[in-house]
Amino acid sequence: MQWSKDLFSKYIKIKSDGEVISFIKNHPWSSFASVEFDGEKYGFYKKGFFTNTVSIAHIPSGISVGKIENSIFDGTAKIRFKDSNYNWQKEGFFSNKFCLRKGEEKLITYSPKFADGNIYTEVDDKLLVATGIYIFLNNKASTAVIIIIMIIIMSANS
Repeated sequence: MQWSKDLFSKYIKIKSDGEVISFIKNHPWSSFASVEFDGEKYGFYKKGFFTNTVSIAHIPSGISVGKIENSIFDGTAKIRFKDSNYNWQKEGFFSNKFCLRKGEEKLITYSPKFADGNIYTEVDDKLLVATGIYIFLNNKASTAVIIIIMIIIMSANS
């Protein structure tokens, strides 16, 4: 599987054998993103900019199917999803890959490039696969904001 994002696009496409099987719609400067596949739609709802909790709910019913607890400082996240617990973490010497585990079992490995990446998995749950990509993109954006704030603070103190 692969994922890709065209320049200036809000959509991240998830492909299997070259065919788009789902997509994530990122809403820039918003606390909401959505994922669509097989005629179903789910939302990632982050309540507040500085919170680390994200709810995952079915659209339009609003029924909660999961929750993400992010920790951008150590590059991990805990996911409660469909009555199971998962861990998302960076891996590799330069943290250039990330994976999703259930206990000690590695279920999904993501290998990002600039605006795309590869997904290695036997898991057939499209929402779980998309959740890992959402966490990666969310952590990337949060890290960029923290760096900008640090630069502003350092500039003001000099």
